[in-house]
Amino acid sequence: MVLIQRDTDKKHAEDLLFDMFKNEETGLLNIGKFLAALRTIGIRRNDPRIGEMMDNLKKVHKLNNYDNGSPLSQNLNAETFKAVIAPNIVLIARAFRHQFVIPDFQGFTKDIEEVYWKCKSNTDGKVASYIPQLARVNPDYWGVSVCTIDGQRFSIGDSN
Repeated sequence: MVLIQRDTDKKHAEDLLFDMFKNEETGLLNIGKFLAALRTIGIRRNDPRIGEMMDNLKKVHKLNNYDNGSPLSQNLNAETFKAVIAPNIVLIARAFRHQFVIPDFQGFTKDIEEVYWKCKSNTDGKVASYIPQLARVNPDYWGVSVCTIDGQRFSIGDSN
């Protein structure tokens, strides 16, 4: 019985996500808009945990014989969208239900940005010369990166 409930929840989550992001006029979902929303929660396109979804987007793009444009600019119908996100629905649903360690990731990143800008002008200190890789780095570089236990990521400044 529990398995049946979980399957129902997964289908329900997929429908809710589609309805949340679809264009009311066309009835299609722009995948770029969806991915941008995921990013505000801290899930980047290159996150390996959504790798299957990203691969599915490329497959759909190829199946539709799109020679131009990016798989990230596609507009998907409900059936295709659900198939694309199905392998990663648990993570995606948790993200949009704000069930990560930092539920208000956008607010958190705003705070990090404020700290970044307050500290950017501080040029006190020296490059760590005892670490050869750091000794060669431009001392004017400044960046902040955060990765939570749930894999939410944010970077600002001179970071990769």
